Amino acid sequence: MYSKLRPYLLKILVAPADGICTPEIVPFSLYGNILPKYIVAFLKSLYFDGVITAVTYGVKMPRVGTQTISTLLLPPSLNEQQAYNGCRSILKLADSYSPRQLEEACEKTLKHLSLPRYKNIKLIIQYNQDTRQVNQEDENNDDFAFVRG
Repeated sequence: MYSKLRPYLLKILVAPADGICTPEIVPFSLYGNILPKYIVAFLKSLYFDGVITAVTYGVKMPRVGTQTISTLLLPPSLNEQQAYNGCRSILKLADSYSPRQLEEACEKTLKHLSLPRYKNIKLIIQYNQDTRQVNQEDENNDDFAFVRG
C-alpha cells in the first residue's frame, strides 16, 4: 500500500492480509513471482520519487493521483538490467568481430567459467585465443601422425 498524501514521507506498507483502507492509500495487488520487498524498494527508489514529485499537486497537503500511480511502469530489477547490459555489450562486439569469432569465444568462455563475463569474452577475442585452439587442433590432426609399432 502506498500513501498518496504527502508522498515524500514514503509511507509504504506490505499488508499481511486483505483488508480495508482509506481512499488516501493506493493498494497494489501482486501477481506472478513479484516479491513484495522488490515493490517496496521500487516505491522508495529515487526514480519513483522523482516521477511522483514531478506530478504531485497541492501546496499545504501535496498528493498524487491514483491514476498516476496505477499507470506507472515498473522497470526491471537491477539484476535484469545488469544482465541486459551484459548481453548488449556482447552483441556490440559483433560490430567489430565476425559471428564465428564471437561464437567461438563465447563457447570457450562457457567451457572454462561457470559465471562468464563480457570481459572474458572480449579478452579471448582480442588475443585470438578463439582461433589458436582451432589452429592447434589442425596441427594435431591424426591424418599425418607417425605410427609407432
